Amino acid sequence: MADYDCVVIGAGMAGLTFAALAGMDGERVLVIDQHYLPGGCFTAFKNGPYVFNVALEWTNECAPGQRFYRLLEKLELHEEYAFTRIDVFKTIVSAELAQPLAIPAGAQALYDSLAAAFPHQAARIRVFLDDCQAVLENNAHSARLLMQRGSKPVEKALAEYFDDPLLAQSLYSLITYPDARAVLLMYMVGAICRGEVWRPVHRDHRRLPSLLHRRIVRQGGKVMLSRKVTRILVEDGRAAGVELDNGERIRAAKVVANVDPYQLYTRLLDAQPSVPREVATMLDRAPSLSCFCLFIGLKRSPPGLAVGGGSLSLLGPAQAWEERALDLRTMPLRVELQSATHPGLAPPGHATLCVWAAMPISAFDHWGQGAPGEVHDLPAYAAAKRDAAATVLARLEAAFSGLTDDIVLVDTATPFTFQRYTGARDGAVSGYSLASLRYLKTLPNTTPVAGLYHIGQWTTQAGVNMAMYSGEDLHSQLLGQGAPQPA
Repeated sequence: MADYDCVVIGAGMAGLTFAALAGMDGERVLVIDQHYLPGGCFTAFKNGPYVFNVALEWTNECAPGQRFYRLLEKLELHEEYAFTRIDVFKTIVSAELAQPLAIPAGAQALYDSLAAAFPHQAARIRVFLDDCQAVLENNAHSARLLMQRGSKPVEKALAEYFDDPLLAQSLYSLITYPDARAVLLMYMVGAICRGEVWRPVHRDHRRLPSLLHRRIVRQGGKVMLSRKVTRILVEDGRAAGVELDNGERIRAAKVVANVDPYQLYTRLLDAQPSVPREVATMLDRAPSLSCFCLFIGLKRSPPGLAVGGGSLSLLGPAQAWEERALDLRTMPLRVELQSATHPGLAPPGHATLCVWAAMPISAFDHWGQGAPGEVHDLPAYAAAKRDAAATVLARLEAAFSGLTDDIVLVDTATPFTFQRYTGARDGAVSGYSLASLRYLKTLPNTTPVAGLYHIGQWTTQAGVNMAMYSGEDLHSQLLGQGAPQPA
């Protein structure tokens, strides 16, 4: 008899969701993860008295009756982990703007804000916002828009809408991913226009994965953390369990992989003489960029950063942005004063400030490395982190004078940090590259190995809700409940 009905590799949001739903149906489930916390990229960490949420906190489909809400209802978590609508999605800060530029939710409010800052672009702004809302519709007009504009790199599409580089950079900073397909920004702006942007009410991102963890255990399942799966056992062409880094073998009737395909097919499965076409297609896709992050604890809350809920984009010179360089000195930065909406993340009177920059792992890569993804020149790596942090801090000080005087602590995360804790190739944080239209194509959760399934952001698009949907979909498929019905 197998030890478990199912072993899930990876305690990301997809794996936890599948395991929780399977446990509700009486399945004996084991979840294994190499990190000491569940949740994957949707997590938080504590440094001293400060708590920092790692993931950017907005999502959609959270209203009663919509899919994400229905999923939380199914998991019986909709009351314990609620969401609230975002009134101001982001505030754009630039030395070239007369004042910070608000990106409010609601089509008319957003138009009024953009047109007031860029009156000479008012007609173009109206067309852009109308198009962004139109792409959300499943009709012939939206299909034409997606082909004409949405399929292009976001920078090129914005240049076709606007001839003001500062306005184009301001809108680009909502996504801040070089050469991402414009459809991603258009979907985002469309959701903002419709007021369909939400953030968690609960202050700590560890809460949702913790609730899922608790549900799995209460249903008789198990979550094994700080343990690494080294091999998927295959017998007679069928998945039969897993082997751990200490040599222990765990048998299971089904194996569900919530990992990237590079790990799944090149490390966890024994090499095959020929690779099936569908696997070769997955391995041919480039991973998305990772991030360089700065997590800052402040002894007071900076007044200029709390505007609009504390979620900002800090722009560099518009001319430098047009050169599209992945340069921390000039690229737009995502900045969140998380304690502005979640005061409990910091001691009374203090604040937490987080900064993200989309960066490739090569930004902290050094000549003479050994195996891919391993840093052997530790002093050079440490110097690269210090230089990157100093560059970001200098930009923050230039935009918000006196901020650096209030710093209590600074923590950093590079693409190697994300790779270490999630195992994702190159520390990717959004699955496949957003610069390819293939990112939008959902992949099957079946594999060439019977009894082995694949879920997570590598089979769908990124985001906590999309990852959880993939776990829900596999649960419905395997337990014969049928695919979830649209709202």
